[in-house]
Amino acid sequence: MLEYRKQLNIAAFIITVALIGWLLLYKITSSDFWWHVKAGQVLRSTGWIHTDPFAYTREGLPYLATQSWLAQVILSMFYDFGSASGVIFLRFLLVALTFSVLLLIDRRSIWPNVFVILLALILLRPFLLDRPQLWTFLCFSLQLFFTIKFIESPISSYENRTKYLIKYLLPIWAVQVLWVNMHGAAALVTVALIGAAFLGFLVEDVRSHSPLPQTILRSWIYLLAIAGALVTLLFSPNGIGNLAYVQNLFSDQTKEFIVEWQAPVLSRYLQVTGVFWILALISLLWSRKHTIAFGTILIVFGLFACTAMRHLPLFVLAAVAISFASLKHTTGWQALLTAADRHKMAILLLSAGILAALLGLNRMTRIHLIRSGTNTAGILEQYTSAYDFLERTQPSGHMFNSYDVGSYLLSRGYPDRKVFVDGRNVDYGYEFLRKTMDAAQDPSTWKQLEEEFGLTYAVFNYTPNRELYAESVPYANHLDRNPDWALVYIDDQIAVYFKRIPEHTELIDQYEYHFINPEKLDRGTVFQSIAQENVHALETELLRVSRSDAEGIKALLLLVKLYFASNLPDDALRVLSKTMERQPMHYEAYEIAGQVYEKAGRYEEAVQMFTKSMQYSSHLDASYDYARFAEVWEKAGHAKKAEQFRRKALLSQ
Repeated sequence: MLEYRKQLNIAAFIITVALIGWLLLYKITSSDFWWHVKAGQVLRSTGWIHTDPFAYTREGLPYLATQSWLAQVILSMFYDFGSASGVIFLRFLLVALTFSVLLLIDRRSIWPNVFVILLALILLRPFLLDRPQLWTFLCFSLQLFFTIKFIESPISSYENRTKYLIKYLLPIWAVQVLWVNMHGAAALVTVALIGAAFLGFLVEDVRSHSPLPQTILRSWIYLLAIAGALVTLLFSPNGIGNLAYVQNLFSDQTKEFIVEWQAPVLSRYLQVTGVFWILALISLLWSRKHTIAFGTILIVFGLFACTAMRHLPLFVLAAVAISFASLKHTTGWQALLTAADRHKMAILLLSAGILAALLGLNRMTRIHLIRSGTNTAGILEQYTSAYDFLERTQPSGHMFNSYDVGSYLLSRGYPDRKVFVDGRNVDYGYEFLRKTMDAAQDPSTWKQLEEEFGLTYAVFNYTPNRELYAESVPYANHLDRNPDWALVYIDDQIAVYFKRIPEHTELIDQYEYHFINPEKLDRGTVFQSIAQENVHALETELLRVSRSDAEGIKALLLLVKLYFASNLPDDALRVLSKTMERQPMHYEAYEIAGQVYEKAGRYEEAVQMFTKSMQYSSHLDASYDYARFAEVWEKAGHAKKAEQFRRKALLSQ
């Protein structure tokens, strides 16, 4: 029986590691990835960074973002030697180790604990980005492991202090030293873990009426653990700066500009943490072991997760660890597992069912990755074409760039083309970022920045957040009306404007757009108020946009609509074919293709395109014109299918 349990655990672990590799196979998408890699490369080539090397707006000012220096060095090494595949392997290694450490809390119950691990991984996938936070997750899991072992092995006497010092405190301090160099300020949470252990110890001593002298003698090791955890925060080139940085993170107002630093709404909080709250509380109440220490950890990190989106994973890891630790000592749970060992076929069927349910839960995430083209190895380089344009044209003067594109631009431009701003919010401060964000909508604020920094060209993402910019496109909404500025480059996300200065005259003459701007391209309004004599010029500009970005489709879709309206179905289908090659799962291309085929009387092909459009669309079913689809199915000779869509049309009314 024990042999079977061992084999089951090994098989479950191997399958889980393989699934972790598959679940983590997606492109590098974090915008911060670029400045972390560049910082690591600079650290390796020139040594410690003292003054800001990336932004001309911070010329000569201290470089503050040093808390993740070692993580940046390692990340840059994996990228330089292994490119995207190297970084994705590092991602897999760190995440697999993070969850493997949690499984070690109860080695006898790897099966079925692996299912909880997979559930946590699926729900945390949006947080598993290629940044120093990955080291925080691993170090936090290690600290949870050692703290739980510390809690489970109460100190019975003053004499065995050396044993506990070597067995638990030295590993905790070693991980703390690693952590403080990987992701500095985050290592402070270790104090909360040890503090919870200390609180549990004191309460248990009070309940057991232990003599006060004995309690005092045994308290020193907990106090030593807390003091050591605090002291090791200084074991970094950043030194006391780690403590200053954590103060800045929680007091600096710039976090209002960063989504991950904002408090999660209740629905999002429960979506990620709800099942783990339930699991941890049930496990804790069932076992009734170390309830004070474990309960304190749950409450502290549950509240901590309420303060910022980026803290949600820490609670999930803590809840999983406490669940495993509690169930390990729960007689009823262990009895169930022992009984299950006698039903091998049932275990296999149950495991297959749970895995199927977990993969079903992961399906929406997988579909999103496929639709966005990020479901394979590689890097999502959204701004490559725009930067290549800057390299070809070599504009003069100082660049303005929006906050979200700065990291990529500094990675490509260092050291010659410095950025206006990038993802280091604490470094720039609230006032600077406030003006940068306000300039997206306020022409007077833009004018202030233009005069203060001598701005001569601007690069920005004109589609950053539809909720924030529902009424007007950021920056472009006033630059398009500003006679001093000209749009010279645009793709599906990025717009580049040159200021009309003598050095830019020839470039503007060659590259200026006259009939397209970000709002018209993004919202598909280029045909409004376009004179007939300018249609050919508009077509030329749309073709140019489509050639600017090898993966963009906005201009292609507008070209299709232009050809469709001009009764040029062959041209429309030719461009649609190119659109589908670039983004094979973009629903709108198939919808338009269905319209083209329908107009040409090719109804069988029309229904195929409409079906694919519905398959790939994320819109609500009620948004479809089911009555019209029914009509097309009828024309294609599929009466039964047509009747189904008529019923759907009635239900959606």
